[in-house]
Formats: sequence, structure tokens, C-alpha cells
Amino acid sequence: MKWSIWVALLLVGCAKPLTNPAAPFKGKEPISLLHYSLLDSLRQGPVLVLFLPRDCVGSAEVKPFVNLVSKGYKDRLQVLALYAGTDLQTAEWIKAQRPDFVTIPDWDATFTKRYSLTAGPAAALVDRDSNIIKQWPSLARTQWLEINTEIARLLKSEPAKIDLNSAPEQPPTPCAYP
Repeated sequence: MKWSIWVALLLVGCAKPLTNPAAPFKGKEPISLLHYSLLDSLRQGPVLVLFLPRDCVGSAEVKPFVNLVSKGYKDRLQVLALYAGTDLQTAEWIKAQRPDFVTIPDWDATFTKRYSLTAGPAAALVDRDSNIIKQWPSLARTQWLEINTEIARLLKSEPAKIDLNSAPEQPPTPCAYP
């Protein structure tokens, strides 16, 4: 059989090509010392990836809304945050903010930059096939409502009953990544 026929058969047999693949990342949460990776988390379901710049007021301002989303989808959604700092800086942020989601250090925003982000806080929703469903470069009420809707669509369920009325109309002032 000619190679072109093999290629055609291979292409027809592909179930779903990656349209916008997510950049994998992994790290150790500095408080619990547990290791986390995007690919391991995707085995359990979709992941909301949060990108938090170091020493940024906005990183703390979005935390309550991430907590609401995380609790609203409990065991059906993983939330992983990348904090643009060292282990010590990330541990200090976790101790001060007490997030309900896993936060791992992203030294020099190495992983964050793979998502073509220059400022944050920001978020991306990644499906089980490691595709970026949508990315949000800023986070205000409109974006949180959209995140809730997109997660529900991805999970084929009703949107979680999350009170996002206290989310600000305007996104926090963006902070550049190092």
C-alpha cells in the first residue's frame, strides 16, 4: 500500500486532534510538600489553571472567587494555581491567603509564559484531553460568570450555584510576570 493511503487512514482514524494543547507543568506545593502536575490532575477531570503574579494585590483579590468555583464543582473540577515565585514566596502567600486550592511555585513564571501571558491574575480551563478550552487574561464578574458556564458545559451539567455578585465589575489591576 502506498504511504499516502496509510497517512489518509491514519488521519481518518484520529478521534480528535489537539486544537490548542495546554503546556504541561508540575511542581511541589511548599506547605504540604505534595507533588502536583497538570497531566496527573487531568486524569481526574478538567482543570482550572490560575496564574498568579508575585506581590500582586490582584492575586489575593481573585482568591475568594476561585474558592467559590472550586467548592461549587467539588470533585468534578481540579484547581491548580501557579504562583510566580520561589518555594518560600509561594509558601508565604499560601499562609497569608489560605486558598482552598493547590498552589505551586512557578519560578520566574516559566510555565505561565508558555501560556503567552504577560500579566495577571489570569485563568485557563483545560479539558481531560489537555486542550485549552478557553483562557481569560483578566478576571472580573463577567469572566467569572463565563468560567462557571464553560465549566458546566465541559462537565455537561448545570452551572454551579455560585454567588458571584460580589465579584468586581472591573478586573484587578494587572501585574506583570517577571
